[in-house]
Amino acid sequence: MSEHWPAPPDGVSEAVLHAAHNAGIGVALTITDDERVRPVWFNERAVEILGRPYEELLRSNIFELIAPENREMAYDLKTARDRGDVHHGSFELAAIRPDGSRVPVSISMGVAYIGERRVGVTFFRDIGARRASEDALRASEARFRTLIESAPDGIAITRLDGTMVYANRSAAAALGYAAPSQLVGLNLTQLYEPEDLEILNDRMRRMIAEGERFPPREYRLLRADGTPTVMEMTGHVIEYDGSPAVLGFGRDVSERKQMQQQLARADRLAALGLLAAGVAHEINNPLTFVSLGVQALERKIELLVADPLVREELVAMLGPMRDGTARVAEIVRDLRAFARSEDTPPPGEIDVVKVIATAERMAAHELRHRARLVRRITGQPRAHGHAGRLEQVMLNLLVNAMQAFAEDAFDPTVIVTCAEREGSVEITVEDNAGGIPEETRARVFDPFFSTKPANIGTGLGLWICHGLVTSMGGTIALESVLGRGTAVRVRIPTASPANGRTSPPSVVPASADEGLRPMRVLVVDDEPTLGRLIQLLLSGEHQVHAVTSAEDALACFDAGERYDAVLCDVMMPRTSGPELHERVRAAWPELAGRFVFMTGGALTERSRHYLDTSPQPLLDKPFSPDVLRHALRRVVPAT
Repeated sequence: MSEHWPAPPDGVSEAVLHAAHNAGIGVALTITDDERVRPVWFNERAVEILGRPYEELLRSNIFELIAPENREMAYDLKTARDRGDVHHGSFELAAIRPDGSRVPVSISMGVAYIGERRVGVTFFRDIGARRASEDALRASEARFRTLIESAPDGIAITRLDGTMVYANRSAAAALGYAAPSQLVGLNLTQLYEPEDLEILNDRMRRMIAEGERFPPREYRLLRADGTPTVMEMTGHVIEYDGSPAVLGFGRDVSERKQMQQQLARADRLAALGLLAAGVAHEINNPLTFVSLGVQALERKIELLVADPLVREELVAMLGPMRDGTARVAEIVRDLRAFARSEDTPPPGEIDVVKVIATAERMAAHELRHRARLVRRITGQPRAHGHAGRLEQVMLNLLVNAMQAFAEDAFDPTVIVTCAEREGSVEITVEDNAGGIPEETRARVFDPFFSTKPANIGTGLGLWICHGLVTSMGGTIALESVLGRGTAVRVRIPTASPANGRTSPPSVVPASADEGLRPMRVLVVDDEPTLGRLIQLLLSGEHQVHAVTSAEDALACFDAGERYDAVLCDVMMPRTSGPELHERVRAAWPELAGRFVFMTGGALTERSRHYLDTSPQPLLDKPFSPDVLRHALRRVVPAT
């Protein structure tokens, strides 16, 4: 202490007071006169803490230096001390400075004797800095807790026995609980799928025992209502209440998982679309052989068989073959339409009631033996799209509903409802066949996925329906309740002046050869069989020469051969049909206008663009002899 500082009363150890001063502790000596506590000495640190002159402190009542809210506590302590009940330890209160500011201090009290005189000894320390630090720590903890509580990711603390001891609001929301407190106390066995819980427990043990760090992983959990969800989680080892625990961070990735599945499904559909286009091309070539061959046989029968009964019987035998090839051709066109939306004819107005009736007639034979059909149609709804596409959708849905029933089903019923709602025509095909399990519903529109026996269906029906409906600007959705039944709901825009009320006129080729003079025709196709069949169909009327490559065709032109028409395949090895046409247009421009292109469906972007901008006719394989003659009539001047 300062050399000029007043000395303490005799009998008080200056060494102890000096040590207290060096420790930053204020010391006050007091004597009690009646009810007044009279200070008799303060050390220098005490004056600094209390912020008053030494002489003023000596004149004061010690209780006047204490904040009013702490005076009763201080008086009780003083009374207890006077009775000899010495309070061991310290307590905290606030001292008041002359400017009214409060100084938080930690107080310890004791008793000493100077001669026969009993003296109170008070030690006090300024704890303002500590209080400020504690307040800052509490504020920091509050901010941190606010951050944790408002974090978008779920945060939880779990003990090694699997008991959850903390969870924030996001964790509760992700798992479907109303409040975090509902999660506290739950065991992980109540939240995780067993296989995933085994992996989680193994990770927790290895993190605590070996300090191993793991990347985030997706886990399957059950929400409060029992529905499944997926969370991506990671964790760190911490100490909680003196024991090791795992601080886990989780993010609900159910929507992301669904999006990934949808993207994967879209990729599969896109890949299958490309495959469908290629398969359609490969099917169309042999299908053209069969179709033209059947029709060529019909013509030969008419010419060569004299007996009308035999002729009629033979033609009748060829009828199912002709119908079968037409059906296959329709399916292939649908695959091509799904793969390339631009191949679809222009949309028009659809008489939905007529389409439903047609689909019902086509399915009637099977339906009448398997289920009762109920129609509930409101008004005369008309949609905007393609009648043939919608007809195929309806036929698929009716067949699916019929095939869903077991042979011993009780009162099997298929209900078809249709009405206009909010700018759309809504068609629902509903059955009471027992429903589809939840784990299966998400895949019903996947290609080649089927719940039917291996010998029934291909798994393409709903996939094709989805493509056909969406291509018309509509939607298709499936709802199913296990034990009750399934409903498939199709919505297609209604017909209106804005999207067209009339269907485009059909182009029906003439079947007669009126105005088609005899001519020389060159067939250019890498399939020799197609050339031979066209020769067979046109022989006797026209001269037909067939080659299998663009190079062979150019050789014919170079040799001076002249043709009235050229039937040219689009996709051929080495040189394509459009490339051949370009070379012909440069060297023999008068012949370029007499090309008729043929395609099985698989086109490159360059070929497609060329055909879109070319005035030359395009025949889609398979085609009929009448369509072939109609195309020739367009490029060959009539007599």
